[in-house]
Amino acid sequence: MKRRNVIAWNTMVSRYVKTERYAKAVRQFRMMMMMKGIRPSTSSFVNVFPALSSLGDYKNVSQLQRLDLAQQLHAYIIKNLATLPAIVLHAIIVMYSRCGFVHTSFKAFDNMLERDVVSWNTMISAFVQNGLDDEGLMLVYEMQKQQFMIDSVTVTALLSPASDLRNRDIGKQTMLIY
Repeated sequence: MKRRNVIAWNTMVSRYVKTERYAKAVRQFRMMMMMKGIRPSTSSFVNVFPALSSLGDYKNVSQLQRLDLAQQLHAYIIKNLATLPAIVLHAIIVMYSRCGFVHTSFKAFDNMLERDVVSWNTMISAFVQNGLDDEGLMLVYEMQKQQFMIDSVTVTALLSPASDLRNRDIGKQTMLIY
């Protein structure tokens, strides 16, 4: 391939992520960012976020280094994208959560201008996966107050806190609501 376009770069980054070669995915993404005439697309960011959050599992990359990379990308997105598509915001929430910075995930969620069920479920899952069961449960109540219906993803996320807290009432309430 003589000249790579953003689709070619995205394909390479995505392939590296799918084969768990996270450092190579991030390296390819950085190379793309330095190329003249190539602007990352929404897919570019959605592809690289899982690599950032998984880097520490396979390389000697500290949690703070991952956070720094995540914050740099987040800042770039805010600065360079006129509107932030929901899929990018969801990916940002997941990325910060998997890096261990669930409260930063919540800030991103809290700053969303519009939320959908996927937004709520993403944040609820982020809390639960980081052991913040109470916060996840409280967010479900807030979700319902905001007139969003829980779905099978919400129920699945709630079953973990119910079992962790050994609270049958939470499980029963979840099933009654659903």
